[in-house]
Amino acid sequence: MIDLRVVRVRRVDTISDPRITDLILRAAAAVEYPGTTPAELYAEFVGAVTADSFGLFVGFDDGDPRALAVAILPVSCVMIAPQAVLVYSESRPELKRMIEWRLKAWLLENGHNTLLGHNFWRDDSVFIRGFRSFGRGKRVASLIEFTF
Repeated sequence: MIDLRVVRVRRVDTISDPRITDLILRAAAAVEYPGTTPAELYAEFVGAVTADSFGLFVGFDDGDPRALAVAILPVSCVMIAPQAVLVYSESRPELKRMIEWRLKAWLLENGHNTLLGHNFWRDDSVFIRGFRSFGRGKRVASLIEFTF
């Protein structure tokens, strides 16, 4: 029998479990999150994990952490909507969907019905297809970097 579960991580000792730490580091490396390193991103997550506005959801496949979703609720009026920071899966599609459903439920519980995702490296249609369980996706803005 397949055992799939999703939990919200709220404690430093839980995020510090080596299996969860390794999953976060692999995910950050795989998505090539710009402007930081996997270790720096992990350290930021550790510092934020107890905040009510921080949602870290880990999916377990037969007891092993194999998927995660991280989102942040708006903490300022300039954050126009919750933001998906990192979504990653090394498991079967059912676990990815379970993670997304749990994240979506958390957003709805907190009064939000939209989610912004930062697409840095993929074609927009591929990125939108990856989040299709959230609903209809559309491109709403551009991100412009000025180098000086």
